[in-house]
Amino acid sequence: MTGVAVVALAAAFATLRQRPASTPPTPPAQAPLGAQVYERLGCPACHALRGSGNPAHPLDGVGRRLSPEQIRTWIVAPQRMKPGVRKPTYDQIPQEDVVAVVDYLRGS
Repeated sequence: MTGVAVVALAAAFATLRQRPASTPPTPPAQAPLGAQVYERLGCPACHALRGSGNPAHPLDGVGRRLSPEQIRTWIVAPQRMKPGVRKPTYDQIPQEDVVAVVDYLRGS
């Protein structure tokens, strides 16, 4: 019985090791504009992305961890995501800028 369990576990681990590494999502169409808006809003003062900016709050991989709607909410209404967070609310910027930054971060 123990031998069967060992063989089953070995097969499971072998299968897991053969899976391709996850690849970052393809940057959406608005990503280039999003990079400009991200810089213009001063996001690198508090956040790091791709090795640049403040490493205290890295955003690498945020597109794999959060949905586009969650990213958008962090931008325009951060208090809804985490009450008491010390993050500016960007609810007055044009909607197309918000969409562009979301697309940019989804490709991170």
